[in-house]
Amino acid sequence: MLEQCLPLTRDGGTVFVYGMTDEADRLTVSPYDVFRRELVIKGSFSQAYSFDRALQALRTGRVAADGIVTHTFALDDYADALAALQDRGCVKAVVRP
Repeated sequence: MLEQCLPLTRDGGTVFVYGMTDEADRLTVSPYDVFRRELVIKGSFSQAYSFDRALQALRTGRVAADGIVTHTFALDDYADALAALQDRGCVKAVVRP
C-alpha cells in the first residue's frame, strides 16, 4: 500500500503510515525517489485502547486543540470540504450533518 502512496504524494510532501503490521512485513521504496522529491515518511504505532484517554485529555483541556479545525462545512457542501483539503491553510476540515 505504501508503494502506491509515494507516487501520489506531491514533491516535498509527507506520507503518514499509521497502524499495525506484521513484524515480518517489508516495503519496497526507492531511496532515490524519496530524497530527489524531498519526501517525508512518518510512522506511528497504533494505540488501540487510547481513545478514551485522548477524549478525556481534550475535554479537560490538558491538550490544547484550538486551531486544529480550520474549516467547517455542511453535509451538502462535502465537495467544498474535499476541495479545501488542497489548501495548505486547511489543517482539518469538518463536515457537520
